[in-house]
Amino acid sequence: KVTKNMNHDLDDISVYACWTRLNETPEDIARRTMRFMKDFSTRLETGPWEPLEGEWDGTEEDLITVVKNNAVRTEEGKISRGAGYSITLLNGTDTLNTDFNVRAGTERLIERIASPRLMQKYYHSEHASAGELWDASVYAAVMALDPAFVTGQERAVLRMTRRGGWKISFGYRVWINDWVGAVTSHAEGLTTERLGNGALIRVPDDWPAQRVVDALAETFQANHLDEVLIEW
Repeated sequence: KVTKNMNHDLDDISVYACWTRLNETPEDIARRTMRFMKDFSTRLETGPWEPLEGEWDGTEEDLITVVKNNAVRTEEGKISRGAGYSITLLNGTDTLNTDFNVRAGTERLIERIASPRLMQKYYHSEHASAGELWDASVYAAVMALDPAFVTGQERAVLRMTRRGGWKISFGYRVWINDWVGAVTSHAEGLTTERLGNGALIRVPDDWPAQRVVDALAETFQANHLDEVLIEW
């Protein structure tokens, strides 16, 4: 069931966060994942979470085991050396149905793909609007993951911009870490605020996709953020 939510269908929206830390341990990943779940759940008064496969007793200790059991594997089913871990957790309650995947612990950055990363999707929401879901996820991702950037995405906007690699994704919420670049000005109609170690750009939820793209393109160019250089 897809909920039509204010101006956006829930199956069209997502949140994407990526960072550059390498060789994160299952302990690192579990700790940050727990923090993300707790922050998101507190904002939207939701819970509990469970892994897509396998049992979990809800503790960080046990989540470490879940991460260890979910090393990335090759097509032949062997553990892929240096590829890290991939876990998916879901929250399926009557009021909110959402899941997210964390992929981290890699030995190197893949040049064309922003990895490690978190991706969250939504399927049903009784009370929270698309904007509230973006806000809760982006805030939680910033505080838990200290990423390079986080974007509250929407499919029509993504289709228009098709950006790859380490270019900052366009969306209705865009958070950029200070080390990636500073946001000192923005297009008319947008707002910015300090959050964690960076700046959050907020686009009005009722803007059509083309207006979002135009305003962010102008903002990224003005702040030299249309091309982000990462040291490989």
